[in-house]
Amino acid sequence: MTDLGATHSAGTLVPPPAVERPAHGARPASATGGSPLAPRTGDSRDDAPFGLRAILRAPGARELLVLMLCTDALLIGAHLVQSFTPYLSGQSFHLATERGFGEVFQYVKVFWVAVSFLWLAVHTAQRAHFVWPLIFGYLLVDDAFRVHEQAGSMVVRHLALTPRMGLHAQDLGELAVFALIGASSLLLIGLAYLRGSAAFRSIARRIGALLVLFAFFAGGVDMVHSTVDRIPLLNTLLTVLEDGGELVVLSAISAYAVGLLLRRNGPVAMAT
Repeated sequence: MTDLGATHSAGTLVPPPAVERPAHGARPASATGGSPLAPRTGDSRDDAPFGLRAILRAPGARELLVLMLCTDALLIGAHLVQSFTPYLSGQSFHLATERGFGEVFQYVKVFWVAVSFLWLAVHTAQRAHFVWPLIFGYLLVDDAFRVHEQAGSMVVRHLALTPRMGLHAQDLGELAVFALIGASSLLLIGLAYLRGSAAFRSIARRIGALLVLFAFFAGGVDMVHSTVDRIPLLNTLLTVLEDGGELVVLSAISAYAVGLLLRRNGPVAMAT
């Protein structure tokens, strides 16, 4: 995120210049870069115009993030209650259940992200934003129809993969699919990054960092999880870490994407 101490001149201690004290309640000009209305300088990256904190200042964006995180916590809590108590026995409360409450909430968030960036790409000069609906649209289809699992099974059959390094053959097939999709996504984002404006690049760095974090939970933790899934306690804890981590990261991405729409000067800033 002026040193007013004494200075030395020709070996003599020179007192600092007198500084006029601002009126009570007024902010000094130096705190705002020379004017109370001037943009601050030296901000941290997250305080930049497209930083996460800056976008969350848009009316409604922070409230949306809080609501989604509260829902995430509720879903994680329900999973733990089901795992360690006789209550909430329905499988829909389990975070890893297909079409369960957790997965459906994920679908909604990924859909919001894809639509938000599609709107931005259509209604601003930033056509590079079309890369995000492609990537998040694929994530939505993959989650809903288990594309990576089916493709992983095909890889196992065609390459005759066998278990190794503590991983099942199916896990190795899915890992190969993840690597292919990841490389393709990086290529698309890289091309868009080269052609995009400074505003797009600023947004892309933040979305990219969150996607790397999402991949850590969806891929990295998932691989570790598959090696200890026969140990009940570790299975439960790693399910919370994997699926709960995905929930939280996607909440941040969703709030960021929707915040870009909610910010009043978003379309203008996006076009510069």
